[in-house]
Amino acid sequence: MPKRLLLFTILYFFIVHTSYFWSGRLNVFFLPVFLSLVISYVVLVVNLFIQIYKSISERFHNKIRIQVIEIMFPLLFLTFIFPEGVIDFSKYEGVDVLVATYEGVANCTDTITLKDSGLTKSKSVCFGITEDIGEYSFINDTIYISYKKSIFSKERTYKFGIIRRHPFTKEKDNLIVFSDKKDSVGMTYLIRKNLLSTNQ
Repeated sequence: MPKRLLLFTILYFFIVHTSYFWSGRLNVFFLPVFLSLVISYVVLVVNLFIQIYKSISERFHNKIRIQVIEIMFPLLFLTFIFPEGVIDFSKYEGVDVLVATYEGVANCTDTITLKDSGLTKSKSVCFGITEDIGEYSFINDTIYISYKKSIFSKERTYKFGIIRRHPFTKEKDNLIVFSDKKDSVGMTYLIRKNLLSTNQ
């Protein structure tokens, strides 16, 4: 039993701390998977305390149980401290030069992030998580975006965007994205971070 528990803990640790690579592909399945992980964590913590109690009852004579406890405790503790993973893999994609968000109904949000490496990521959170990855180029005052096709894609239609000054604050804090040149309305994202102007 302790060995199986340890194996399950290691597997759980691996799944949680690699969520960066798969969470954006779950879409509507994100919520049930997230709840399953939370329940699994609670079950593991309860079992950890059971193993500690049994070890005390055995006066720490069961070496295998002690080893299981010594490995389980730091793994579960690290998961508690870093629920999104010990390693921040996004750092290896480059520095964020522009981050813009759009908030819809029911607190649904859509975030566009441009990296200094030429990578662009769009993350939609609304009863699930969908993440699209592509490339961008910044020419004059226009940002051209090209997303990679994927079965997990949200099939975003916008192809380019412009940074526009806010009519009241007179600051460049809006990113307007358009699906094509005939699109006269576009969609407005509030810019949270903008380093593009300093890079050009």
